[in-house]
Amino acid sequence: MHIPKPSFATILPLNLALSLAAFWYDWTALQTLPPWAIPFIAICPLYPLILLISWKKPTTTWLLATPVAALGLVALIFYSVTGYRDHSLGWALAQLLWVWLYAWQAWYLLRRHSYRPGLHLAGCLWTTATLFVLMITDSYGYLAINLLKPDEQIGLLILGTTTACLLPLLKRGTPRS
Repeated sequence: MHIPKPSFATILPLNLALSLAAFWYDWTALQTLPPWAIPFIAICPLYPLILLISWKKPTTTWLLATPVAALGLVALIFYSVTGYRDHSLGWALAQLLWVWLYAWQAWYLLRRHSYRPGLHLAGCLWTTATLFVLMITDSYGYLAINLLKPDEQIGLLILGTTTACLLPLLKRGTPRS
């Protein structure tokens, strides 16, 4: 199935708007984060900006888009569980729409660009580190993971890591470096 390539002129304002809105909305919480945790926890403000790099420099896609794609799937499970549990499915759907405005880009970019095993491995490690930091800090992020029970948190860690590692299966044919 051929998917037409979105223009960078369309993606740039979309991702800048998503990032700026998330920085504005999350500003109070972001100020409480230790600086070392920002690349792992400040997902909504950072990921749209990170994807802009992949749109311009395709060689970075397997590093930068891997965590975005994997956490997009994790968000689907997370918001379904928490929305159902808290009887706030409208909130959950709004959050999912927000996350998938940039997660779809990651899936698209991964499908389109050449596979790079070393960068993919680094992207898998970044995904695992992100979920692990969220879990051990009981922390803020688009995955306010403290809303989950410990076994559910472990399940999301496994799902996110597995998804990240299996992303090369999206590619047609044999992965190439």
